[in-house]
Amino acid sequence: MPQRNRRAFRRPGFTLVELLVVIAIIATLIGLLLPAVQSAREAARRTQCSNNVRQQALACLLHVDKRNFLPSGGWGWSWTGDPDRGFGRDQPGSWGFSILPFAENELLFEMASDGEPDRVTAAQMRQAALACSTPVSLFICPSRRAVRNYPTPIYASNRTPLYNATAPRQNQPGYETNRNDYKANAGSVRIMWGTGPGGMADALAGRGFDDMAGSNGLFFQRSEVRLSQISDGTSKTYLLGEKYLNPDNYETGRDPSDDHSLFVGDDYDPQGWTEIGACPVAQDTPGLELSWSFGSSHAGIFIMAMADGSTRPVSQSIAPAIHRDLGDRADGRSAEIP
Repeated sequence: MPQRNRRAFRRPGFTLVELLVVIAIIATLIGLLLPAVQSAREAARRTQCSNNVRQQALACLLHVDKRNFLPSGGWGWSWTGDPDRGFGRDQPGSWGFSILPFAENELLFEMASDGEPDRVTAAQMRQAALACSTPVSLFICPSRRAVRNYPTPIYASNRTPLYNATAPRQNQPGYETNRNDYKANAGSVRIMWGTGPGGMADALAGRGFDDMAGSNGLFFQRSEVRLSQISDGTSKTYLLGEKYLNPDNYETGRDPSDDHSLFVGDDYDPQGWTEIGACPVAQDTPGLELSWSFGSSHAGIFIMAMADGSTRPVSQSIAPAIHRDLGDRADGRSAEIP
């Protein structure tokens, strides 16, 4: 057969060098596209987080429309929400619990109702524990973790840590509860407290509560802050926003500001402060514990809602003095987010 005919029957194909070049080009393109894809996903998660903050703020303002004051901070970390006790200073649960009816979660709010506001019954204890183990997506930042229950090792103690909900003893160390990735503004000065009253009889008699006269924020033990009390202006005072967490403890329940259900009252978990030095803003950092601080897992910013309901990203490098003043509702200083 002539040479030209043998060439005509050869099958086209790639040489090994050409194949390696194509693989290298594909790998380079993937390397270039992957950060863009990850960036787009984080942008979507940050948008969802911002929407969470916005919805929480709206629910707080709807609470104001109905009750004339912002949701209360609750009684202390030994109490969870009781729907029969209504709203304000009589409500032992957190601000997060109080806004449930204003955020399309009425059934969860009513779950522990037993019709006995001045008595803790076995039925309430059981149902309150079930409510505390019901995750709510509104309170979870998607950049940080999934919407589910997380371990609560603090409940594996020798006594029941909640006065109005069942909780396990040492024989059930795997007990898990819902969580909150957001804090409400408790002010620029930390006011310390205990567990709250030692039982319903003490609570009804006014025993076991702390003196919160020095609190200058919007949420604290038995608070009933009216918008008219925010003399610095609602657009210049923090309402609520993202809290700082140590990434090592996202899923362990061992961070002091993340060791209870989101429905537990006045504590580090649901409230944060802006005190200079003690409460710096930061991005979540492995090994760093900041129990009282605002912050986030987002690069460079944390999302806050103001008392007028507006929501905005705030730089994590915000000047400490400005951050402090934004936490004080009536210091006379007109602070604004840069």
